Amino acid sequence: MSVGVDLAPALRSHSVDPGNVVASITDECLRHRGEARIPKAAADAIRGAARVLNIAWVEDALSGPARVICPRSTHCPRTDHCNGADASRAREITDVREEIIGKARRGR
Repeated sequence: MSVGVDLAPALRSHSVDPGNVVASITDECLRHRGEARIPKAAADAIRGAARVLNIAWVEDALSGPARVICPRSTHCPRTDHCNGADASRAREITDVREEIIGKARRGR
């Protein structure tokens, strides 16, 4: 799970197993082709950690769906991407970097 901060220590401090939180979100996403609402128990745990850490945007993000983002999105070797998830709309970082460098070179 990627939110830009490590919520695992805050979850553990509230006797919540971060692995179970991630697994419940992953399972829900995979049941819905890669994107789904965060299960209530996981959302409640994350909301509690966000409030303790005073990170409002983490709590705000719970109103939107979670999404499987595969780092190999367009180059996935699996026949069934991410065990049932649709291919991510995210682009490969290397592709984005090459595009930016190419545009910068052409702009000279």
